[in-house]
Amino acid sequence: MAEPSPGSVRDEGLVHVIGVMLGAPRVIFASSLDGNLPRALSKVHAKYKTPYVAVIFFAVVVCVFALSGTFRYLAVFATGSLLLIDLGVSLAVIRLRQRDGLPGTGKFRLPFGPLIPPLSCLIVGWLLLQVPAREAFSIAGLIGASVVVYAAARARPDAPS
Repeated sequence: MAEPSPGSVRDEGLVHVIGVMLGAPRVIFASSLDGNLPRALSKVHAKYKTPYVAVIFFAVVVCVFALSGTFRYLAVFATGSLLLIDLGVSLAVIRLRQRDGLPGTGKFRLPFGPLIPPLSCLIVGWLLLQVPAREAFSIAGLIGASVVVYAAARARPDAPS
């Protein structure tokens, strides 16, 4: 079998994985700084100034997921999780528009802007209904675990208000 050429799908996948390994632990780190995750995840390496505990934590979690199932399961799980984030963003836009109204004169206004968030919610809802039951239950379990971790972090006496 011939080796893929530079710029191939395999190379692009590797670049994506490297980008995720560099970016995602920083989200964990920032969330820890905000008090949403355990403080241990916000430790920074003395010499390199990197959030090494968050990097290690993320690598272990990804490794466990990668070793526990097939690629199809992981792809559906990741996609379903991202769809939930998209749904949250669309709902937040609807809520912000209720609270703040549309942008004023001279500010950027997207054509058909008020229609986009509800339409997005409908599309995301339809896509979420396509997620197989097994993966849907796993995503629901992840959300439940996240709520428990969040509640526990907020219950600490030193948690930010």
